[in-house]
Amino acid sequence: MKKEKQIIPPDKATQILFLSDRTCCVCRQKGKYVQIHHIDEDPSNNDINNLAVLCLECHTDTQVVGGFHRKLDQNQVKLYRKDWLATIAKQRAIEFDEKEFSAEREAMDLKTATSLADLYREVGDYGLLSTHYDIIKNIELRDKYIEELLKNNPADEDVIFYRKMQNNPELIPKEVIKREIKFLTKNKDWFNLGRTYSALGNHKKAVESFVKGLSKSIKQKNWFTAAFYTKELVQGGTINGIFNSELQKFSKEGDIWWQIRCLDELERRPEIIELLLQNKEKILKSDVLHLKISLAIALGDEDEYLRLTKEEVKKEMEFRNENN
Repeated sequence: MKKEKQIIPPDKATQILFLSDRTCCVCRQKGKYVQIHHIDEDPSNNDINNLAVLCLECHTDTQVVGGFHRKLDQNQVKLYRKDWLATIAKQRAIEFDEKEFSAEREAMDLKTATSLADLYREVGDYGLLSTHYDIIKNIELRDKYIEELLKNNPADEDVIFYRKMQNNPELIPKEVIKREIKFLTKNKDWFNLGRTYSALGNHKKAVESFVKGLSKSIKQKNWFTAAFYTKELVQGGTINGIFNSELQKFSKEGDIWWQIRCLDELERRPEIIELLLQNKEKILKSDVLHLKISLAIALGDEDEYLRLTKEEVKKEMEFRNENN
C-alpha cells in the first residue's frame, strides 16, 4: 500500500533546511532543487533526526533497487546526513571565528553565534553543539556537550571522533576501536575507516584506507567524491603525521639527510639548521656533497657554498657523460 503523503511541519522543515544549508547531504552540489526525505520512510515521523535534505537525483537513489539492495539505503543516508551537518556547522563556526570584529558588528556576530548554538540545543544535537564550541574555542562548553553526548549510548564512531576532538584518544575504549574498525572494514567504508585511523594517530593505515576509497571513486568516475576526500586527506594532518613518523624513524637510524627532508616537508626550518650544526663534524668528514652544501648554507659560508655547488655540477656532468 502506498504511504499517505503528509506535510512536514514548517518549523521542522525550516530547521533541517537551515542545518543542511539547503544543500543535498549526499552529492553536496549547491543550487540544486532539494526535497526533505524521511530516512525511515515513515512520512508521519517528523523527528528532526529522521529528516534529510536530498536533491531529486539522490532522492531517487533511495527508491531504486539494484542488485541485492538499494543504491542509497537508510544507513548510508544517515552517515551522509551526519557528516554534512557537521561540515556545515564547522563552516559556520569558522566564518564566525575568522571575522575581523568591528565595534558595530561584534554584537551582531555574537548574537548569530548564540542563535546557532540555541538551534543546535533545540534539535538536541550535542554533536553539532560540541563542534560549534570547538571551532569558536569555547573549550569548557565543548567538553560539557561532548560528555553529555557520550552519556547517551553513542555510536562507536562518535566516541572516537569526539575524544579525538578533545585530543584524548587514550580515553577511547579498546573494544570501541576494535568494533568500529571491524565494521568499517567489513562494509568497505574506506573513507570513514581512513578518518578513524587518522583520529587514532595511525596515519599510515589512514592513507592506505583513503587510497582504497579514492581508487574506488575514480573507477566509478565519482570525481567530486575523489576531489573532496583528497582535499581532506591533504588538509587533515594525516600527511604531516606520516612525515613526523618517518622523522622519528630516521632520527633513530641517525640518517641526517632524510631527517632534513622530513623537516623540510614539515616546514620546520629552524630545526634543520640546528640539526646541521649539531652534526657539523660528522658532515664535514662524510662524502655526502648535498649535506655539505646544506651545512654551508646553515653556516652562511657563501664561498664554501659556491665551491661545493660547482663540484656538484661537475660530478653531475661526469655522471651524464659516463651514461651516454
